[in-house]
Amino acid sequence: MARVRGEIGGYSVRNRVRLPNSVDGSVSSGRGSRLRILEAATHLFYEKGFSATSVRDITLACNLTQAALYVHFDSKDALLREIVQRLHDLLDDCLSGVEADTSLDPEEKVVRLAEAFVVFVTEHQELTSVAGHDWRHLSEPSRSTISAIRVDVMKRFESIVRPVVQKRPAVRSAANESRVTTVAALDMMNGIAEWYTPQGRMSQQQLAAAYGHFVLGMAKGTGNARGPRSRIGTASTKKRN
Repeated sequence: MARVRGEIGGYSVRNRVRLPNSVDGSVSSGRGSRLRILEAATHLFYEKGFSATSVRDITLACNLTQAALYVHFDSKDALLREIVQRLHDLLDDCLSGVEADTSLDPEEKVVRLAEAFVVFVTEHQELTSVAGHDWRHLSEPSRSTISAIRVDVMKRFESIVRPVVQKRPAVRSAANESRVTTVAALDMMNGIAEWYTPQGRMSQQQLAAAYGHFVLGMAKGTGNARGPRSRIGTASTKKRN
């Protein structure tokens, strides 16, 4: 089943993935082909879903033969594995920057983390969406490896949220409440990948600031239950395989 494109404010949600090249911006012919395959596969998985995308679809999209694709990836599963791993490598850099900033107090760190996460999602929209949904199609042992990485991301986020949750006046279990807050916040922010458009009513930075404020409110137990999305419009749901 094809995915239905969401819209906000009359604009189609679309943010083509561009994966990093080498450090100086240049790529060899082989490296360039590999990146083209990854970009085409990410976009097709985002648009159609992993199951509905064939190897032929990918090779046609990047103007390569199937034999050329198999030089770089031995299967569609291997392609998905690298796409998901790339997302988490980039996300690790994003989280590490906030974790290492000792100048921030606990509340400032929650805000900065949420803001950084939202900017990350909007800059890597297709990667975030594909990694968040299609990783379940991975075969073992790749699926277990990625599952462990996802749990680690949640724990790192939770370790930043917990000090704020612990200061709630009537907190019953800081561990339970910080975990619930973390899962809700990550689900909400990852969901941005399904409807965000640069042509929306809020700029990327305004959106990040709004979510930063809202996630802090969630951690403190004072968040507006409707959240920032209610102020920028409602997106139609995109069906996924």
